[in-house]
Amino acid sequence: MVELIAQGVKTDKGFKEVHLNQVARTVSDHYGFEISGTQVYNHLCKWRTRWVRITRLKDINGALWDDRLSMIVLDEEHYMLHIKDHVKDAEYLNVPLENYTQMAIIFGNGQATGRFAMGSNEALGTLLTWLTVVLDLMMGLLGMVLLLDQVVLVLKVVVHLLELVELGLLVMNQPEDLTQIRREREPRLWMKQYSATTRTEVHPDMENSVMDLPGFSVDQLDLVLTHLTKDKVESLVYIQKNEARRARWVKKFLEEHHPESI
Repeated sequence: MVELIAQGVKTDKGFKEVHLNQVARTVSDHYGFEISGTQVYNHLCKWRTRWVRITRLKDINGALWDDRLSMIVLDEEHYMLHIKDHVKDAEYLNVPLENYTQMAIIFGNGQATGRFAMGSNEALGTLLTWLTVVLDLMMGLLGMVLLLDQVVLVLKVVVHLLELVELGLLVMNQPEDLTQIRREREPRLWMKQYSATTRTEVHPDMENSVMDLPGFSVDQLDLVLTHLTKDKVESLVYIQKNEARRARWVKKFLEEHHPESI
């Protein structure tokens, strides 16, 4: 992707399908296993999400930027207070950021994204801002649409996002009724979330952790994903493994249960 940008490819509106396929072919030729343009797109979505989060964290009060180490720096007291409320931010603070230079080249086109598109680190209360949030999230979901067994899930997530947008717009237009809005809306949203959880207890990162695993065909990984979605305990053990251990587990699973696929 970095080489494409160096050649003059414009990315302000995203990568075209021809570019995704070009990268997929290059990776396939170099490493000797098949990669699709859709997998490249999904991988970009993951890194773009990291980039948006890094951009937001660089703007928090008291944060400094170490250009040599590509690191967001907070003093110890500020760091401890921040991660107390935002535990997941710990992997981005006071540590060198993996592939920061490449992310900056691919995604850092001089325009901010999402809720902070106007340069402030305060969320903007406008219709355009809410629509931007939804569009960003929906674009990240589009790569899943090609997997037919995920279409229903995608539609449910989109409906949920639209309900959240509706709630946000009501809050902006009638801030004095915030308590009443929460009283009316939150039980309905909670019930939908609870219902979805009771039906599917699969780890939210399970699909990507399987389907993005290099060295295996899509058909082989589909067999693995089908098995793990039916076995909650084994899926939780799998998700805790690093990439190398996952690859060994998948190889052993295919040899024992689906030797015809090898």
